[in-house]
Amino acid sequence: CALAWAAAKAGFEVMVVAFDSRCHIIKAPHERGFRDYKYGGGTIPNRALLRAEGFLNESTHSPIMILISDGEFDESAHKKLEQIAKRLRSVYVIALGWRMEQWDSAKIKPRPVKTVGEVTKVIADIIKEEEQKKVREMGRVW
Repeated sequence: CALAWAAAKAGFEVMVVAFDSRCHIIKAPHERGFRDYKYGGGTIPNRALLRAEGFLNESTHSPIMILISDGEFDESAHKKLEQIAKRLRSVYVIALGWRMEQWDSAKIKPRPVKTVGEVTKVIADIIKEEEQKKVREMGRVW
């Protein structure tokens, strides 16, 4: 929820996707408040990405997507993430843990973190980058 709050404060639409024993989409990009959508499928990334894609279709703007994963991310999940990235302005991956080799051939490279405590710093860096992009885009409009 901290990610959704920070991105909303920066003026972005945001989707938060989390995995534990179930897939949670904590906030869809078109909502103002927070709601926890719980889906079966456990840590299967494709299920979460398919559901996230459904919410993206309802979005009025191009949201930021930050995927935080410590689970298995197979070739089909990489392909689905790349399809979503073609539609969105910004897609980021934060990879926790020990399965970093699964990202070697991915087009979207993750930002690796070793501890959960590092996640907030990486999220803050992403938000700063997005704010800078937004300022540059606004400068082009003027």
